[in-house]
Amino acid sequence: SLRREIDRLFDDFHPFDFRLPSTRSLFGRDLPAVNSAWSVAPAMDLVEKANAYEITAELPGIDEKNIEIKLANNVLTIKGEKNEEKEEKEKDYYLSERRYGSFQR
Repeated sequence: SLRREIDRLFDDFHPFDFRLPSTRSLFGRDLPAVNSAWSVAPAMDLVEKANAYEITAELPGIDEKNIEIKLANNVLTIKGEKNEEKEEKEKDYYLSERRYGSFQR
């Protein structure tokens, strides 16, 4: 039983897929259902003040020019995109990394 469950967990794991984990049972226990509209997005804080709202978003490494903030039909939308490339060339090794992705909240 343990072996089958571990195999199932690894079969469901996709390292570059940002979907929520499976809601299937784990060892015969049902996991709570989550909102399927959830997507990966940065953490945000919203504070209501006397005559304004203050929104703080954690956006490390995202350049300000790659962030779009829009208010339409009483809906505030924040979009962002990150593109980062790193390259190191040394005598005995070569390292090349790329990180990219986008969010909308």
